[in-house]
Amino acid sequence: MDLLKMALDLLVGLLALIFIMRFLGRKELAQATPLDIIYVLILGGIVEETALDPKKGLSYLITGLLVCSSAIWLFEKAAQRIKLIRKISEGKPEVIIEDGSINWHIAKRAHLDQDEILMLLRMQNVWSVEEVKVGILETNGTISAKKNK
Repeated sequence: MDLLKMALDLLVGLLALIFIMRFLGRKELAQATPLDIIYVLILGGIVEETALDPKKGLSYLITGLLVCSSAIWLFEKAAQRIKLIRKISEGKPEVIIEDGSINWHIAKRAHLDQDEILMLLRMQNVWSVEEVKVGILETNGTISAKKNK
């Protein structure tokens, strides 16, 4: 019986998590921010606790997921409207490469070394830092690069 309850809780939890992530507007993992990862960990913790604790039923799972996802939704709506909240939660894009030169102050703050920067540039089909007129470190960790002409 315990295994059946655990399987049912996990199934309901998984379906609820998929619905919540779609409701919150996430379509691709590449769109995820560090805050989104925290949300997933919290929501996953609620599902895990419900599935493994026989004293907690589906009402605990549904209530926990509703309260947590509502709080996430409200926080994200506030971040859309209030620039300070958005800046704190998401950060802001920064110029990490200018005229073929890496700004090491920004790179160190983002915990990026030269190999990681080169890998991010190769993903943009840029093979050398010298090819870059302006490189912007985006809030999702990618680099948008404008090549020299």
